[in-house]
Formats: sequence, structure tokens, C-alpha cells
Amino acid sequence: MAYLDKLLGEGERPVFATQQHWIAFLGRNLSLVLLLIAAIAAAVAFDVYAVPQVAGLSSEQQWIVRVIAVIVLVLYPAVRFLLHYYQWRAEQYVITNLRVIQLSGIFEKNVIDSSLEKVNDVMMHQSLIGRWLNYGDVEILTASEIGVNRFVRVARPLAFKTAMLNAKQELERGLPGAPARGASQTAVEVPDLIARYAALRDQGILTEEEFQAKKKDLLAQR
Repeated sequence: MAYLDKLLGEGERPVFATQQHWIAFLGRNLSLVLLLIAAIAAAVAFDVYAVPQVAGLSSEQQWIVRVIAVIVLVLYPAVRFLLHYYQWRAEQYVITNLRVIQLSGIFEKNVIDSSLEKVNDVMMHQSLIGRWLNYGDVEILTASEIGVNRFVRVARPLAFKTAMLNAKQELERGLPGAPARGASQTAVEVPDLIARYAALRDQGILTEEEFQAKKKDLLAQR
């Protein structure tokens, strides 16, 4: 978290951190995992069946051939897998008492953040498998030009959403003119949210099917 500490402003503190679920990493790298398994199997088969069949090779020469086979067959997929793994580990979704921060990159860092003040609504979707494995999609509707920040297959999505809403609520209590404790915290009514999603549809950010699905969900919450 050393790099994150450099991003925090005065009086800012992290309250929750998560990342993409391992199922997302596996899904993106399934072909690479299969390639690595096939490469290891090919290297073992070459070592067991091919090398002993080559006449005239000393034990030292056979060892050199085995090392070359491992480098040629296994090294590339193994390095690629490790690189993707550390990229996945480096991506973090952090909630502070002031904003939501998305960090990514191993050597070159990319930072995207949204002020909690601009967060108008938070929506979460979990499939049946997502509920079993504790991952889901979290969508933040903001007042910025981007409009929507989407976090796909986030680990512990319910805790992520709850921490964000709690941090926003605490921030609003400290702002001038904020509602008192126990008062309604609803900043955006359902018709306003539908209008925002309609604008995102018109901008091409959402498809017509996504817009209709969100509209249906919002009307069902009334």
C-alpha cells in the first residue's frame, strides 16, 4: 500500500480495499494456463522419451538439451502467466473517506478516482455463481462527464458497496447543510436516475437493452 499512501491527501484515510476476484483472473488467462500445462507436459514427454533416444549424447549434453527444452517450451507461457498474475495483484479498488480510487499497473501506475461527493447512486449485480464465490459487478453513477464507473467481478462486492455508502454518508454529515443523522440521504430520485441512464444510452455508453434493464430495476425499487 506504499504507493497508495502517496496518493492520499491531508486527512484522507483508506477505509476499504479489494480487487477483482480470482475468477476474473482465471477467465482472462484460461488459455494461457492451458498452454502452460501443455508446455510442461510436452517438456516432460521430451525429457522422458526423446532425449534418451538420441545416440551419442553424454549425461552433460543430455542435461543441456533438457534445459533448452524447458526454456523453449515452458519459459514463455510461465513468464506471461506470472506477469499477468502480478498485474492482477497490482489492481486495487480502494475506498477512502473522501473518494473511490482504482489503481493498476506494476511499473507504470494508472490511477482513476471519483469523489464521494459526486457519487449519486451505487448498483450491484451478483449472479448465482457470484453469490457462491462472493464476487459481483458494482456500478457507480456519478455527476461527472463519464457518468458511470463500472467495477467488474469485484471480490466482496457487498462489503465494497456498503463501505462506499457509509463513507459517503459520513462525508455528507460533515458538509455544510447536510441532512442530520436519521434524515433521508436520497440525493437522486428514480426519475432523475432514469433520465441519467437515458443520457448515457444516447451517448452510446449504454445499450438499449442495458438501459431498459436498469430502468426496470429502478422502477422495481420504488
